[in-house]
Amino acid sequence: MWRSGPGFGLVLAATVGSCGKPGVAGRLWGDGGRAGEKSEGGYSGMFVAPPTGGLEIDPAIGVPCTADAQCDDGFECTRDLCDAQIQRCRNEPDDTKCNDGQYCNGVERCEPRIGCRAGEPAACSDNNACTIDSCDEAARECVHRPRDADSDGDPDGYCVAGADCDDRDPSVSSLLPEVCGNGKDDDCDGSIDEPDCSPVGHDVCADALELGESGTFPLTFGGAGDDYAATCAGAGWRDLVVALVLERSRSVDLSVMGDAAVALSVSSLCGDPAGELACAAGFPSLRGGEIARLRLYEVAPGSLPITVFNEGTAPVSLEIELGDPGPAPDHETCGTATALTPGVPVAVPLVGAEPDVVASCPDWGSDLVYFFDLAEARDVEAFASATDGFGEPMVAILRDPCASLADEYACARGLPAVARARSLPPGRYYVAVSASAPSDLTLVVDTWAPTTTTTGETCADPLSLELGARQGIDPGAASDDLDLVCAERGVDNVLEIDVPELVDLLTLLRLSEGDTGAVGVFEAGCAGAPLICASGRESPVRALARDIGRGTYSVVVESQDGIPVEVTVLSHPARAPLLVAFSDTCDDATAVPPSGGAFFGNTVGATNDYSASCDYGRPNGSGAPDQILSLSLEDRRRIVIDAAASGFSTVIGMRRGPDCPGEELPLACSAGYGPGRSFLDLVVDPGEYWIQVDGYDGASGAWALDVFVAPP
Repeated sequence: MWRSGPGFGLVLAATVGSCGKPGVAGRLWGDGGRAGEKSEGGYSGMFVAPPTGGLEIDPAIGVPCTADAQCDDGFECTRDLCDAQIQRCRNEPDDTKCNDGQYCNGVERCEPRIGCRAGEPAACSDNNACTIDSCDEAARECVHRPRDADSDGDPDGYCVAGADCDDRDPSVSSLLPEVCGNGKDDDCDGSIDEPDCSPVGHDVCADALELGESGTFPLTFGGAGDDYAATCAGAGWRDLVVALVLERSRSVDLSVMGDAAVALSVSSLCGDPAGELACAAGFPSLRGGEIARLRLYEVAPGSLPITVFNEGTAPVSLEIELGDPGPAPDHETCGTATALTPGVPVAVPLVGAEPDVVASCPDWGSDLVYFFDLAEARDVEAFASATDGFGEPMVAILRDPCASLADEYACARGLPAVARARSLPPGRYYVAVSASAPSDLTLVVDTWAPTTTTTGETCADPLSLELGARQGIDPGAASDDLDLVCAERGVDNVLEIDVPELVDLLTLLRLSEGDTGAVGVFEAGCAGAPLICASGRESPVRALARDIGRGTYSVVVESQDGIPVEVTVLSHPARAPLLVAFSDTCDDATAVPPSGGAFFGNTVGATNDYSASCDYGRPNGSGAPDQILSLSLEDRRRIVIDAAASGFSTVIGMRRGPDCPGEELPLACSAGYGPGRSFLDLVVDPGEYWIQVDGYDGASGAWALDVFVAPP
């Protein structure tokens, strides 16, 4: 017979069968060994477990209680509640509260009476000497790249996937042509200086490629060396030389586009770094790869030496555009700003400009500045669009003296970029324009009679939103009033929700095509820092907030392009995520309550039992281990399943029974091989359902699911 001594209570002893699964459910708890002094509403100090004689002590059960307020154990990662049935505190660990949002450093855990513990870093080694193994934080997965020690794009020839016969020399590769007269097997075909070899073309000043007209010219870097240096190019980059021969004075616009990092320089004397006239490093291009651009507004007749630099060996494209000479733009600061007329488009030639203005848009770069005057109060909109497609436009509206961020009314970035300011008083205003890469833009500034804010534009007058309901929003003439810490600037709207009990909230922001959006949840009136904030281009943008108490909250949504969005806020009861320990087949599936909830598990060690239609190359059998949850619905419901916190490339599928595994529902398989992981949003009829947790392309690991059940 079990007995409990002073300070102990016996719930029920646990038995374990031969397969390691619990036999009789139950736990032994204790309260007698807590060291430390009693504090207001609870206890402080460390729990000291008494001898148990082999019985399992439940570390989540603590001191006697009558109210939740008595159960604070001092650790933020536990959910502290008073269990009315046993009149004891439950301090359930919640691993999600320890999550630092980083994938590569492992999954953090919450230990009772210890707090958050660091996870084991992702083990990415595949024990293959022919791969370079690393953890990609952006993709949230392990990456195994073929070994390429000299980074020439051709894997090591000693490995099955490679053909590089000298992985120490980037000028030797099966991807390169054979170069004459250098005594090397440049193309790795086993022969040196064979008859079909080609001389290195335009590698030095004495053999410069002579050009004298506008056009696009391919340049091949096979066999090219690193002969020259420039202030904007990296050490050891390959280079080719072009001589632009001009018969009369011209303006010269130069662009180099390549897959790898590129740079471009012009000089007064070929090969002489001291004679460098201009140098342009590459920027990521919206067209893909990198682009470097230079614009010279007046070049005298003669030969202009141009050096093109390439970090890799892939071909690049040199584009030359010749025009009539003219003055360079001189309106780079607010002090030299040039006037514009509202409603009249102006060309913004950013190539060659310098960054001068301080603006809040991320990655603000080279800029030009314009001004206009208002004789009366007006609303203002500045609209910047790209004419060449290389960079993403940015535009800012500023007040005089245009000297700091304090003078900024609004800053926007997008395709196009649209900045708005409401009811500006009479006076002089400035518009600064920039882009993410050297670009030519078009700017239009429009004004109209002052308008008043409408419902939903400010935190003081929000739109009403019900939990679980879809709310469409057309920003219209809304302005950029709030700064979400997780996002670039954008047109914002505010909604208000009432939360009746302690819940976990999932906010979904659906975007129009091409838009970038953000969503944040605040205390009522947008007070303080956001409780949760998320942004992105992938629709829907998802923001999950844990342990949101009863009360009223503000939801702020932003659209970078100022176009329609849709927002939904879903909830399920706030409880510590349930560990799905087994559930390898439908026979032992973990049940999802009708109200939804949070779950976590690990497919490592499970078996591959069921197929998934969206798995890579495996429509008839996923090939990865899987686990199963069940869901029984008595009414038609909207089911949202979010696997964003999972630690590997997931596949989540929903099937309908009643017999397991049932049939996969249409559009109910989500492959989560990107940072967002799997996501499903379905409306289903009453019935028996199965939720399949699987791996993409054979992957397995730790997963986490939040299941939300809402009216359809």
